[in-house]
Parts: sequence; structure tokens; C-alpha cells
Amino acid sequence: MDWNAAEAKAKFSELIERAQTEPQVVRNRGRKLAVVVSADEFERLSAAEAQQKLASRTGWADFIRFTEGLKARAGGDLTFELPQRDPAPHRNPFESEE
Repeated sequence: MDWNAAEAKAKFSELIERAQTEPQVVRNRGRKLAVVVSADEFERLSAAEAQQKLASRTGWADFIRFTEGLKARAGGDLTFELPQRDPAPHRNPFESEE
């Protein structure tokens, strides 16, 4: 649901209550200012972002250990998407093709 900023301020309790079931967008003069989400949704999104960052800069063994720890803290329910790899092999532009 979309809220204008004044309405969100006046009905803050309702805004928070509705955010428990779906994200709530707060706007001012049509411009999106904020999105209010539940604490559980925020934690899920933060964990998924941390996993993707970790996957892109560490080895797989470290990544698996990290995600198993997150999964245990989430009660065994943790899903995320891995970034897609470029299927084309990278070649060195300074090597000659023979």
C-alpha cells in the first residue's frame, strides 16, 4: 500500500501493523521516500544480501560455512539465489591468437 508522508505520520501504528504482512511505501509529492517492512523481512533481505556479497569474494568452503550458520539461525528455512556466472571464458586481450 502507498501512504503519503503526512498520513504515515498520523497513522504510524497502522503503518507498522500493515508492514507485518506486506511492504508499505511512503511517498511525498509522488516521490518514494521509504519502504517500511517487517523486522523478519528486513533480516531475510539483509541475510540474502550478505550471502551474495560473501559468495562473490570468498571461496566456496567459506561461503558454505557462512550460509550453514545463517540457516541454523533462521531455523533451517533459508533460501537465496546465487549470481549467474558468465559462461564465456575470459581471454587475455594482450595474448596473441594463434
